[in-house]
Amino acid sequence: MRKALVSLVVLGLIVGIGADALAQAAKTKGRDPAVVFRPPSQKEMTAIDQRLQLTDEQRARMKKVNEQYRQQIDELVSRYKKAYQDLTAALQGSPDPARVKNEIQRVHKTHEAVVAKEAELWTALADSLSGEQAVEFWKMFGKDRLRTVKEKAPSVEAEPEAAEPEEEM
Repeated sequence: MRKALVSLVVLGLIVGIGADALAQAAKTKGRDPAVVFRPPSQKEMTAIDQRLQLTDEQRARMKKVNEQYRQQIDELVSRYKKAYQDLTAALQGSPDPARVKNEIQRVHKTHEAVVAKEAELWTALADSLSGEQAVEFWKMFGKDRLRTVKEKAPSVEAEPEAAEPEEEM
């Protein structure tokens, strides 16, 4: 009886801690820079085009920039996922601390490279715009990606295209 009671209390604590961890994860979702700066979805590009009333030249330039950076980002994301898998493998069984440290550094470096390239993409997209359009572009980014700008303009809901494995967030 006592053993069952202790087991029940421990189970309750585990469930409580797990629920708290999920709640914390939900609060911070979208704050990971790799998620915030992920390339714009087609829906977002359409909204940017319509809202900023892009010229044909701007539209073509933004499309070219987006395609160019996407290829680079996709390769970096692939390297990041591989590094993450290698870290997971290094933690199995009886982990070698030196290997784990190396894999953690690799994950960090590839994550950093992904975020840097994604930020470059957004900056390059903004560079395709006039001054006034660029201001509006960054307002849209702030409202839809960071949820910091409060205005009454319609929001563009991003399609789920996370650049990283969910379990890592």
